Amino acid sequence: MSLRNILNNQSLVFTVGGSLPTILNLIFLPVYSNFLSPEEFGSFSYIMSFQTILIVVLSLCLNNFLLRNFFDTDSEREIKINFGTIFIFLTIFNAVTVSLLFQIMPNVLFDEKSQDLSMYFRLMLTGLFFEYFFLFPQIIFRVYRQAKFYVLFNITRQILTFIISIYLIGTLDYGIEGRFISIILINIIFAIVSLYLVNSKSIFRFDSSVLKKGIVYSLPILPASIIGSVYVSLDKIILLEYISLEMLGIYTLAASIGSAINFISLGFYRAVEPNIFEDYASEKLLQTIENSYLFLLAIMSLFGLMISLFAKELLEIFFHPDFIESRNYVCFFVVAYIFNGQRRIFNTVLHAFKVTKYDLPLTVIGLIMFLFSFFILVPMIGVYGALVSIIIGSISSFICTNLLVSRFIKVKAYSITLVFFCSLIFGLSIFFNLDILQSQFAIFTLKMLISLVCLSILIIYLRRNPEIIPK
Repeated sequence: MSLRNILNNQSLVFTVGGSLPTILNLIFLPVYSNFLSPEEFGSFSYIMSFQTILIVVLSLCLNNFLLRNFFDTDSEREIKINFGTIFIFLTIFNAVTVSLLFQIMPNVLFDEKSQDLSMYFRLMLTGLFFEYFFLFPQIIFRVYRQAKFYVLFNITRQILTFIISIYLIGTLDYGIEGRFISIILINIIFAIVSLYLVNSKSIFRFDSSVLKKGIVYSLPILPASIIGSVYVSLDKIILLEYISLEMLGIYTLAASIGSAINFISLGFYRAVEPNIFEDYASEKLLQTIENSYLFLLAIMSLFGLMISLFAKELLEIFFHPDFIESRNYVCFFVVAYIFNGQRRIFNTVLHAFKVTKYDLPLTVIGLIMFLFSFFILVPMIGVYGALVSIIIGSISSFICTNLLVSRFIKVKAYSITLVFFCSLIFGLSIFFNLDILQSQFAIFTLKMLISLVCLSILIIYLRRNPEIIPK
């Protein structure tokens, strides 16, 4: 495949583009680790966990409506009115909601001993208001298949945030406050850019019928999305009741390293979602789903294995020694993210058939299983209890979603293959973390050999099955 063909492959560009910001953040993490302590990492992670939840609340999932409705609308003028209406409503809603949260929530969440966390929370809310504007360019780039702009937009934002953060933290000695201030500054700049992009694709006229249709579509999705975001963030929020901020920082770094694979799946999902919506009423849907599943499984398994195997080396070479314990936790996050990634593919099928009513119970099942496991295991085995609980919740949601999708479309069962790859990643990671082999050179050589063998197998598989590579 030529470079031009690669760049013209929308799915590939969206996949890479969706993962690059996280990969860049992973690259930047070693720098942060030399300026911020594990305790400061823990504080930042704890506060940003609330942002993960709140950004879903502030969107009301109306971005999903715009994406889905785009393919059911033939009139360009109607599409622009849809964008304009939702933009006007959400801007007002966000301004009011963030203002109320700014005044009320810090007093509810934090006591007088946690004034620093209270200040960080308010800084997060300020940045969050401007971040909401990014929803609209993301939709525009996806529906109009402008993958290159999507990549450029996200990468530029990530790099500029890093540059300003390091300047504020390292040069001006702002500490963790510098991380939040840099986010605010960049979010303001990109909010202005977002307004320009939205203006080119919108007619700013409020149409109550559009808002009504949007709420009817999004309302069943919203509780599930909120619970899903709670599910993603809750481990850090409630884990602080059992461990210190310092330990939470070490745990968070492991999650950040593991999240590189999560954003591979997220980028791929964003790329294939429009294809699934287009094909849902045709005979091509089954093949699209199966190809997406197999391709994502192959890519995630390889990268997940490499991240897990070389977590120790990454931490020893690039990160501050205070974070070395994170190596023990990375493989747990990788396995959980693989199951979550596969679930996204199946969940898109439900959205394509407009059966969004199942989003909530499917997500609740995963959350219940996570909480049940968490409160049993964490008092017994500490941090590892939280890690195992995350995997249990992810597997539960995946199984239930898979079973439900089979009612609408007869997708082949690839669960055994998925379990095999996850077991391989988990087993090899645990083996090498035990340091059974005395020679570090022998350990590294064996890891490289395993990685090269797996890479070769993947290349051979894709060459023999080119049909699974998304177009």
